[in-house]
Amino acid sequence: MKKTTVQNGYLTVSLETAHRLPDQPFVGLVNGADAPLLPLDLPAGLKGLAREKVAQRILAGNTATSLHPFASKPHVAPWTHAIVVSDENVAQWRETFQVGTSRCVAILPDYLALPCAKDVWVIEVAGDQARVRLGQTDGFSADIDMVAILLAKATPPKAVLRLGTSAHSIDDLIAELGVPVCDSVKALAKIAPSVLPAFSNGELLFDLGKDPRAAFNAQAKTLKSWAVPVILAVLALGLWTGAELYSSAKITTQTTEIRKETVDAVRAMFVPDGPILDVKAQVTQALVARQNATSNASTLGSPLELLKATGAVINASGVTLDVASYSETTGLAVTLKLSDFAALDQVVDALKNAGFNVKIERSSSIDGGGVEAILAVLNAAKEQ
Repeated sequence: MKKTTVQNGYLTVSLETAHRLPDQPFVGLVNGADAPLLPLDLPAGLKGLAREKVAQRILAGNTATSLHPFASKPHVAPWTHAIVVSDENVAQWRETFQVGTSRCVAILPDYLALPCAKDVWVIEVAGDQARVRLGQTDGFSADIDMVAILLAKATPPKAVLRLGTSAHSIDDLIAELGVPVCDSVKALAKIAPSVLPAFSNGELLFDLGKDPRAAFNAQAKTLKSWAVPVILAVLALGLWTGAELYSSAKITTQTTEIRKETVDAVRAMFVPDGPILDVKAQVTQALVARQNATSNASTLGSPLELLKATGAVINASGVTLDVASYSETTGLAVTLKLSDFAALDQVVDALKNAGFNVKIERSSSIDGGGVEAILAVLNAAKEQ
């Protein structure tokens, strides 16, 4: 992605080039990894004023993070997604883009500057980073390896708009889909007439530089409750720069099964004890605590490298790796499904022989036969 360009009539300016702001209207773009787009669960049991009060209470109770409502069609209720941002980051972005004194039209995550269309993947690669739109309500930015992992878990598209430079892991995955691949919006429009150019789907209305609480007050009649089920794949994007890696579920699916798996994941990764009463608030508290914690995680290398190295040993042992999570304070944790306890011992021995310090956190028999176990890979024992 060019750091300064014109998209659908709007000049876009990245943080890297914001030291020279133009004297014409522009859109400020920030790293999408710092502003993940999360889906919302809207309980049918809360109606009218009750919904408004819940939304306002949750937002007011969180001083570290803001939720910016996002919908595929602006001004249409209910809100189905939200962009989650750090208040500190927003303050820095407003200062950088000189909101209020410059001609900044809006501050947006960079993935919202891409075209979009239903059932179409839009992918742009620049350097070792990529930004993606998966339809009108999904988008994210991350490094190429992470994007490849998430795309492999996403609902396959009917077409792909591929922009930017090549990336083998992403391009190989696209080739396996067997769907049309276009290199321009004009070419895509021939097979997907509903494609919308950049900023044509109301994206500018979701300005991160505005106070989301003010937006709630202005849209009081359409507010919904903000009980947020954290879809793991999307959370992994938002947490990647904080060295947090989570098992990914399908990004665009919000079925009952996935919501149940999400609650289970929150229990396993964020709220090990006590009731889960307010998912969004409890997860946010856990994230803030982890991001502020000091640790020796730097000795481990990147979380993805650690996961790859551990996964290679596990796969070589013929064992199924079910879920993986990473924390700066505790390291890598993997959930395995094995045929029996003897197989578990073999995997542990293989990991130790490969140079990892391994601890069995939990193991138990499962219905229908077999064993489920959680292993903690505390660190890489081998020193480079």
